[in-house]
Amino acid sequence: MQKLKQIIIKRWVKILSVLLGIMGIAACSSEMLYGCPNADYKFNGNVKNQDGENLEKMNISVKYYYQTTQTDAEGNYNMEFNHLLNNPITIYCSDPNEEYKPDSLVFYVEYKGGDGDWYQGKAEKTVNFVLKKKE
Repeated sequence: MQKLKQIIIKRWVKILSVLLGIMGIAACSSEMLYGCPNADYKFNGNVKNQDGENLEKMNISVKYYYQTTQTDAEGNYNMEFNHLLNNPITIYCSDPNEEYKPDSLVFYVEYKGGDGDWYQGKAEKTVNFVLKKKE
């Protein structure tokens, strides 16, 4: 009886070894993807004060993206970068001289193009700010 149990156990071990080997080979043959899902972002816009005047040298930044750009003499800015997929997006506008109150906008972007896997395409958005003077 003991010998019969050992024979049955050995056969099951062989069967499981073959099945696990086949599964391992099948897993290795699939396409491997590394990294994190990302997209190309392009944000542009204008910054004005509440009187409609363009504001230059205002800081523009995006949450989770650690680079800041500034507005030009006409109050325009442009940011282009590749970063992780993120929705919603938060863009901040602040005055380095602290004459104006900072502002932020939260919005969802629609991704266009991409391969449907780790590269999800492009996201473009125009974001304008109107800053109020500090009292």
